[in-house]
Amino acid sequence: MSQTLDQIFIANPSGSMTSTDILYLVHSPYNVGTDSAITWANMQSSITHVGTITTGVWNGTLLSPTYGGTGVNNGANTFTIAGNTAFSGAHTFTGTLTNNTAVTFPTSGTLATTTQIPTGAALTETNDTNVTLTLGGSPTTALINAASITAGWTGTLSGARGGTGTVNTGQTINLSSFATGYVLTSDASGNAAWAANPGVGSVLLSPSGDQTITAHSLTIAQGNLTAGSSGHTGTVTSFPPTASKG
Repeated sequence: MSQTLDQIFIANPSGSMTSTDILYLVHSPYNVGTDSAITWANMQSSITHVGTITTGVWNGTLLSPTYGGTGVNNGANTFTIAGNTAFSGAHTFTGTLTNNTAVTFPTSGTLATTTQIPTGAALTETNDTNVTLTLGGSPTTALINAASITAGWTGTLSGARGGTGTVNTGQTINLSSFATGYVLTSDASGNAAWAANPGVGSVLLSPSGDQTITAHSLTIAQGNLTAGSSGHTGTVTSFPPTASKG
């Protein structure tokens, strides 16, 4: 029984095909001499061009890298790439993850393994006479390249920090030889030291040598005026509270 093309291809389409089914090909414009047929199996193995596939589920063999696939059955695992990615160098690459991992890469540079990291170098210190440095942590392996810190002294130590607040230019202040009632005196070089008080109510004009008072008055409120030399007993002259010698 003859059927029209509408009855064959539109009104009664085939829902499934087997490899031995025959597809009858009618060329357009129709010509009896150009009709042909092909089995379904041969047609499946001979597709050389397709358009855009908009529906369906891929059920073929693994898509090889030659045709843009991975060549590996990844199951339900996915690989998301947000930008263009390129690997150079004809070598294998294996990344081993031990847990969920998130890594932020720098814009450029070379990644190094732990065995490529150089052994830590030391940070050392050189102390000053009165300034010492203490290095905490692990200073012997703290740096990539060895370095040192040298302590030094500059400026003048203020009185608030225990100094004199002035440049003494080599002069010294000896406060160790003290005793009750001592006074701070200086020698001919300007070095200061504690010395015995010449006495309450007395005036020490000079540790040694003669002293002459000219055109000045020596007023003694009350007490004694002793005239003598070092190591010898002097003459003691007593004055009442209102005495004045000019």
